[in-house]
Amino acid sequence: MDHRFQFLFKIRQSSVSKRDETSYGRRKKLGAPIFTEGFGEGYIEKWKVYYERGLNGEHFNIEENFYNPHTNQVEYSEISFKPLTNENQVVVSVACQSRDITSLIKSNIEAEKLLDASLDVICSIDEQGKFTKVSAACKELWGYEKHELIGKAYISFVIEECKLPQK
Repeated sequence: MDHRFQFLFKIRQSSVSKRDETSYGRRKKLGAPIFTEGFGEGYIEKWKVYYERGLNGEHFNIEENFYNPHTNQVEYSEISFKPLTNENQVVVSVACQSRDITSLIKSNIEAEKLLDASLDVICSIDEQGKFTKVSAACKELWGYEKHELIGKAYISFVIEECKLPQK
């Protein structure tokens, strides 16, 4: 995609394609606008912001979900935006790569359901001692909602008399 929001090329399985399969089979030709009929105005504006961030030199990832009418299911994608520069290090276009993460998201949802079915608090803590996952039992047993714990250091929730003395 270039500064005019036009389609440049698609790399598929180590070859450069002259056309892009988008929007469930509609073909895009080189130089065609990347936003086509059928996309809502809010959708187009959101994606223009993403591309503009890339054109301003930012490399970032987003997650999107959408309803696929062919499968009748919600699908999830991780989309990477990477600025492409010329020999003078000036951003000339943005590479956009999409990866299907539907099975990963659905696995995480199932794991969350299992955690939340527990009568005990089950949690995961990262290397910095911060909660990354907490089961729903934390509300009844500890008096905290899950969102109040995620990202917080577990030690700040331990009562003083249970903490080991610091040397």
